Amino acid sequence: MEREELISIINIADELPYEALARLFIKLESDLPSRQAAIECWKNNKDAYENRTRKIRAALQHSNITTLTPAIQPVEAFAFLRALDEHLASLNFFESKASVLKTQGGSIYVHQRPEGWRCGYTHQPLHTQYWMRNHWVFLNMVDGVEVMFDTGNPKDGLGQSALHESLKRVIAGGQLRIYVCGFLDKVGLVNECEPPYYRFSGLNDIESRWKSVEEALNAANASQAHVLVLPELTVCACLRRRVQDWLSRTMHTLLFVIPGSFHFDIEGKHIGEAVLLDNFGDVLLRHHKLQPEIIDGKAIEYIEPASHLTVLPTEVGLIALGICLDFCQDLPSMNALWNQLGPSLVFVPSMSNKATRTAHHRRAKDLLRNHGTITAVAIQPEPVNEVAKKSRKYGLVVGHFNDQVDLQKKKNPTEKWVQIEQSSGRNVCGKCVVLKIGPYHQ
Repeated sequence: MEREELISIINIADELPYEALARLFIKLESDLPSRQAAIECWKNNKDAYENRTRKIRAALQHSNITTLTPAIQPVEAFAFLRALDEHLASLNFFESKASVLKTQGGSIYVHQRPEGWRCGYTHQPLHTQYWMRNHWVFLNMVDGVEVMFDTGNPKDGLGQSALHESLKRVIAGGQLRIYVCGFLDKVGLVNECEPPYYRFSGLNDIESRWKSVEEALNAANASQAHVLVLPELTVCACLRRRVQDWLSRTMHTLLFVIPGSFHFDIEGKHIGEAVLLDNFGDVLLRHHKLQPEIIDGKAIEYIEPASHLTVLPTEVGLIALGICLDFCQDLPSMNALWNQLGPSLVFVPSMSNKATRTAHHRRAKDLLRNHGTITAVAIQPEPVNEVAKKSRKYGLVVGHFNDQVDLQKKKNPTEKWVQIEQSSGRNVCGKCVVLKIGPYHQ
């Protein structure tokens, strides 16, 4: 970053501090050499760097930031970014909704984090987000995919308040318990198309599948899980409503349920949809599949691909959903999308084979290393004749685990993951995984 570029951002900070924050963040994100130089300056004299941050914030508070421009240097960019972030947080500038800023370089999201959010970059100062604890900032269009914010279900203020308090208690306890599973009931799908093309209108045995889903709900509750993730194309519209009814009528420990995904006809459009339900069964977040299955350049999954991804800001950071290829496909657009978002939690219903399982793990591993992301993938293996159960994988969880979990470790000691591959019930193959999260910061 050239000194003139930094000064041009500083010059708008008094009148447009939110735009200055967004511009500086995006600039630093795309300029690794500038970040490295700023880190070296910080490491050489951390106390002086912190003092400089305080002086910049004081100047912002008194609307005289331009008095500092004669002495400002590009290596102080992180000090300026942190000061702006703290200054805007003290003003409580933004309400619950995200703000989209129209700039010359495009539209940028700036969103104030909920109180109590834990930074996933606590020990990673090279990441720009390390210096900006109070806001999310990113472009709202990433390689053709629009990023949207959802602040949850506004209909039930009391219910949402209870959920927020429950999340705070989870963070304070330092553990997030996620139950991930697949189904063993051999229930089939009703295909509207001639193979190899497919679009599914339902299940061929709804009552048998409901027994499996109910078993999963009870197993997750018995494990005191906070989150339950079910696989792709396993829970149709009818069963989703039953899950919602179960959540609203049953005493349980669950805070979030992702009842798989399915094909839906919404306003004449055939789409793949997954939802995030809260502890009362209300929909907090909807996700429409971005990447239908394609073989030899032809789409064999007859649905319309979505062009947007919606994320949910919570006390534990951004929560995002993906459906199978949305998460694991190695495309420039998907790589850019997940790397720029860097969500704290990603839940992925999937119907996978060995290749896609490997791709899920690769994506989750990269997000863990770069952003501290926890990923939970529920897998319904593709039907294969005469395959031994022990070789089938029904889920994958990647994150920072508590010591008591049975872990498979790679060379990097921070990369810890669990595959769900042993049956835990008659109709369900699942496991509750305990991950480290928190501590909650007041």
